[in-house]
Amino acid sequence: MGAQRESFSERRAYIRQMIKGERDKLTVWFDLKRGRVCFACGTPYSSKKMLSKLLSLPTTGILERFSSHVATKKTPFYDLHMKFGGDVTDFCGYYLPIKYANSDIGIEHMNTRKKCTIFDVSHMGQFRLSGAGREEFMERLIVADVRGLSTWSTKLSVFTNYRGGISDDMMCTKCPNHLYLVVNAACKEKDWNHIQHHLDLWKQDFPALRIEDLSNARGLLAIQGPNAMKVLQRYTNVNLAEQPFMSQRHGKIAGVDCFITRCGYTGEDGFEISIPKDQCMRLGEVLTRDRDVTPAGLGSRDSLRLEAGLCLYGHEINDESTPIEGGLKWLIPKKRQEQGGFLGDDVILQQIRGERPLRFMRCGLEIKSGAPAREQTAVYDFQGLKQVGEVRSGLFAPSLGHPVAQAWMLPSHMEPGTELKVRVRGRFQNAVVREMPFVKKPFYRVPKKMAAKKCCGDD
Repeated sequence: MGAQRESFSERRAYIRQMIKGERDKLTVWFDLKRGRVCFACGTPYSSKKMLSKLLSLPTTGILERFSSHVATKKTPFYDLHMKFGGDVTDFCGYYLPIKYANSDIGIEHMNTRKKCTIFDVSHMGQFRLSGAGREEFMERLIVADVRGLSTWSTKLSVFTNYRGGISDDMMCTKCPNHLYLVVNAACKEKDWNHIQHHLDLWKQDFPALRIEDLSNARGLLAIQGPNAMKVLQRYTNVNLAEQPFMSQRHGKIAGVDCFITRCGYTGEDGFEISIPKDQCMRLGEVLTRDRDVTPAGLGSRDSLRLEAGLCLYGHEINDESTPIEGGLKWLIPKKRQEQGGFLGDDVILQQIRGERPLRFMRCGLEIKSGAPAREQTAVYDFQGLKQVGEVRSGLFAPSLGHPVAQAWMLPSHMEPGTELKVRVRGRFQNAVVREMPFVKKPFYRVPKKMAAKKCCGDD
């Protein structure tokens, strides 16, 4: 009975994690056990193929996932979660809250949409790449025009592989003397090894480059919502009104030196703040004492990003899907669409030019009534006769009052307004293709009278 309870517990934890956030390496094991069918190519995953995927993972990552002797880590804000009664779970190897006491996911979600909340995102990876040639080097790994970025600008981009698939999505900030990179928690080790591998591979081209992992030395806190700027301005010497969306400043918050990046994962205005590890709790307590701030957990972060039409790696995008199939063509600037120069550019540019067919495309689904369509739910044509897609993420949208989902769809069935069926709990429910984001919010724009002022910061 003990072995059965352990197996059930592992399975429950896996399902809970899949609903709330990023898929981790445990997915490979369950895919092997289930023998899943790949929607993209329509063929079953063979044991040999899945075993090769498992063996391709870093050894330390496998041991961490399957060894009961590896302790779950605490973020620098762990005591803050305990103070507010956080319902913590093991998420990507860290104790993080799904929600807090005397609250629920819906309340935390709406607090972010209408007011201001803070999220602990310290599980994310933070890297610093320095040395001559760093911009050219990164352009070989990601699709962004790094050399064309202005100083202090931040860009969302993706690492690609030689097949044109997405290895991870990431943020790249161009600082005066280095590039600051933020990567997904589940891919942190993979991304580090990927960068190191190509540093070694192209060592003759870039002998002066050096990569540093800042993840263990710094925490990361996101403050999100329409009141985020007003609240944070009370404690910082940086003029946030002059800081554009997707840019970074270095300054003090409550006397603590921080990297302040105007970005987020909720569809709202906000900031992600990189903080020295030993100052995280002090700064967290300062912000949570503010009457206009409440904490929020992983559950609302997932529902917020889904309403905003944002991708989650391992769900809407993965190493088998290209940026074009993932609906991320807009990440590739015109210059790079013409010249390429990144891994897998032959496949991706052929898709852009229409010379290679798209296997599927990411699109939004609206479900007016019934239960949410969760991941791997089959999507059918309106007659319910032919499968035309597969849900990659789905849940109840608190801002809208009904379920929404993101799905991989055949290009022939993804026109906005197309009526479809989803099979949930053995029953068909009506769904319709919708443009994303489901909830539209304008990005912050610097007032014209301030836009001409030159920005500055200390590297």
